[in-house]
Amino acid sequence: MDVTTVAAVWPISSASQIEPLQGGINNRTFRVVAEVGGEASDYILRLYPATASPQSVAFETAVLSALAPINLPFGLPRPIPARNGEVAPRVPTGNGEALALLVPVLPGRFTEPSSPLQAESAGAALGMLHRALAGVTVPVAPRPTYGELGQIDPHFPDPRRAPDWAPVNEEERVRLGQLVEEVLTQREHWYSTLPQQIIHGDYVPYNLLLEGNQITAVLDFELANRDLRALDFTMGLWAWLNWKGNLNWAFGEAFVRGYRAHIALTEAEIQAIPSLLRLRKAATLVWWAARQSRGAAAEGIMEWAAKSALEAEAWIEANGADLVERLWQVSERLTGLA
Repeated sequence: MDVTTVAAVWPISSASQIEPLQGGINNRTFRVVAEVGGEASDYILRLYPATASPQSVAFETAVLSALAPINLPFGLPRPIPARNGEVAPRVPTGNGEALALLVPVLPGRFTEPSSPLQAESAGAALGMLHRALAGVTVPVAPRPTYGELGQIDPHFPDPRRAPDWAPVNEEERVRLGQLVEEVLTQREHWYSTLPQQIIHGDYVPYNLLLEGNQITAVLDFELANRDLRALDFTMGLWAWLNWKGNLNWAFGEAFVRGYRAHIALTEAEIQAIPSLLRLRKAATLVWWAARQSRGAAAEGIMEWAAKSALEAEAWIEANGADLVERLWQVSERLTGLA
């Protein structure tokens, strides 16, 4: 990808620099210095992999378009339409073509979680985002939900095979199999009883920008989908509560306080949080196993997915009941203050 190609596809001029950025597991990203409408600025260019579903990309861009007119106190990606009017056009690359997205750089920077105030701001941002997304409808069909393990990848219809692709010992492989089986058994109950709406799909600190302790932007809606509302909450809570394996209840409770200021979880959602963490870990395992099976997974990623699932499972077994009790306590305390 070069500046000439970028300027040919999007209505920008004086593109003076393009450089690859680190980060991101699925996509290649670049920072572009260019001029749009006579104003010089920095942009982020994302190239989707060849395996990306055009329908999923269309859903992502439709969600971002629907959110654009909503006034939120933090920034969201705002795709710049290409010269042909497409929001995610196909662009030439060194080995073919790829769907691409060009968005302005948003304020703030990624910061390692370091204070409960950041966690509370992250929870509040998710609550506000969920309230906005609850009113969003898009004309594009969503991807399969996280609970539809057998439809996550059309080339991998049997999710029970996922543990076979994990580089783990036999005991761990059996435990991963039990995890997948448990999700397959219980998913119908979750999807028939818990609230569903469009969600972000990957609400973790890596996709948030901050200035000081305040969230300034929410990034990467690639996994946006119509799914269980509490899945976003669960992954955000897990990330702040247990960042890099360092358990910190103060961070977790602050995240809950921030979210609860805008949305009150239902009783069923609170009870389901440990199970939804299992669901998300199982879905991630299946997703990467599918790519591993056809040689499309990054080196070491399947080992990470298996280890992450096993560590979460061990944590839930030891702390799941305590987690639910703490969620109840925070919720009741905040309800009493309302």
